[in-house]
Amino acid sequence: MAGDEASRTAAWEGAAAYYEQALERTAADEEQTRADLLRRLGDARSGSGDWEGAVTSWKEGMAAFKELGDNEAVGWIGYSLRRLYGARGQFDEASEVVQRSLSALGDADSEIRSRLLAQAGFIRSAFGETEEAERLMTRSMEIAQRLNNPAAKGFAAYIRGMHCLSYCHLREAADQLKDGTQWSLAGNDLWSASQGSSF
Repeated sequence: MAGDEASRTAAWEGAAAYYEQALERTAADEEQTRADLLRRLGDARSGSGDWEGAVTSWKEGMAAFKELGDNEAVGWIGYSLRRLYGARGQFDEASEVVQRSLSALGDADSEIRSRLLAQAGFIRSAFGETEEAERLMTRSMEIAQRLNNPAAKGFAAYIRGMHCLSYCHLREAADQLKDGTQWSLAGNDLWSASQGSSF
């Protein structure tokens, strides 16, 4: 309902104001605290619809976590930025932030590396580079399976399902989206589950 949406937006706006004030009161040498606040401020600004503000905060947060050597956090912020850029149709920016995040993470298996590889594959799919897209999506699922991480498997399957749907491979798309929804629910990734079950 419209009232519920307004309440959620107001809550995010309130959170953004809180994090802005907290940042102003945090000393420059409190690097970890500032990095955490920048990440949360980006989340709050995105939730309130302030996309430009979210991009600014997340980029600053990525740089701060990079300085701290927390590449896992760099990856998760890059994942959020990619979703935002994708929603805005900024595919060059989306591709760049995914590649930068993957470079920061290195080759070690992790849930966020699996998710970013899936995103990289979907970007290649959008540009018609199907062979490279499928290679990246396969790597994404292989990592998720090695980790036995249902949320990662769900996201990888959801992205492959969307790829199949884009190229009218409808039966495979339906199977992938169904599996993705079940895995995502098992991994408590309600966003991916809701996206996959909407088709």
